[in-house]
Amino acid sequence: MLNRFVINEKFRYKTNDFNFRLGFLEETTCKRSVLFNRIDHWKNVLLKYCKLQPGQNIMLYMNQTSLDVFAIYIAVIECDLNLVNINPDLLIHTLADSELEKSNLQFTRNYNYFDLADIKFNAQVNYVQMGTSLLYNNPCNEIKINDVKITGSLLHTKYLNTNLFAEFMLPALASENIEYHSALGYTNVDEGMQKIANAVHKLGIQNILLPSLDTIDVFKKHCKTRNLDLSKIKIISYDDGLCYSNAINYQEARDTFLLDLPKKFNLQGKILEDENNFYFQFFKPIDNNIAKVKIKAINTAIKTKYDKIIEKWAVIDGNDTDEAMIIFRNLK
Repeated sequence: MLNRFVINEKFRYKTNDFNFRLGFLEETTCKRSVLFNRIDHWKNVLLKYCKLQPGQNIMLYMNQTSLDVFAIYIAVIECDLNLVNINPDLLIHTLADSELEKSNLQFTRNYNYFDLADIKFNAQVNYVQMGTSLLYNNPCNEIKINDVKITGSLLHTKYLNTNLFAEFMLPALASENIEYHSALGYTNVDEGMQKIANAVHKLGIQNILLPSLDTIDVFKKHCKTRNLDLSKIKIISYDDGLCYSNAINYQEARDTFLLDLPKKFNLQGKILEDENNFYFQFFKPIDNNIAKVKIKAINTAIKTKYDKIIEKWAVIDGNDTDEAMIIFRNLK
């Protein structure tokens, strides 16, 4: 059964100067036992404080990863709750109120992570896991923990890309070849990648998870300004399959047809593909009538090649693909 014991006995978490709970017990250098304690804390939070029932849906929107984020994911599984990315019964997040509204999540029952992290409980939850949860529509007992072919230190960033949870986070936690885990995150991509590049340099990180190809481009730019040797850093991301920086040309990894289509219609924006859905992200405001005409024309081209059309479009600043995906998924 998928539970905390997937975490390798050699697991070690190392804090850094940029962690958002630096100085707290769960954000110091620690071993698996401390992570287990935090899993118990979050099981109490979910079942006792939030009063969730097995089979209910929970969404995690954490723009900063930490040891606690690992604990929350495992606690959700052990409480037989379903991980979803749309229409949850409860949202746990690290967003400001304005960001909740921007993502159309303000009317969802929600708690900020910081309001839940330090609640005190006198006893552990006695709930017995049944193994019935769905993890982004996949039954948890059907998820296979594959090997991750990395060794040394690993810096986790954001897990808003749901594919990365089962295909990278769980295998990484299970690996005995990772010397230590560390974690960061960001709100603004450009500022965040600058901070993360500093941490990679300071900590001598050998492997780093980045949630999208767009963030890799920004990260590489900041590494170049710091004269960091990227040949010594393995970058892991997800784009229709796990990608590794030393084995793939990221520009070629994108579908050039979708990449070039906005340019053909003189649009400042990009097409996003989310499982079976296409969205269009306008980078700058555009008249609604003009947008409808442009989207209709683009859909004619997409329909021929993919037998799908752009279902939703919106003006979204920035180049964080995963943030944009959350917004589109929750647009009515």
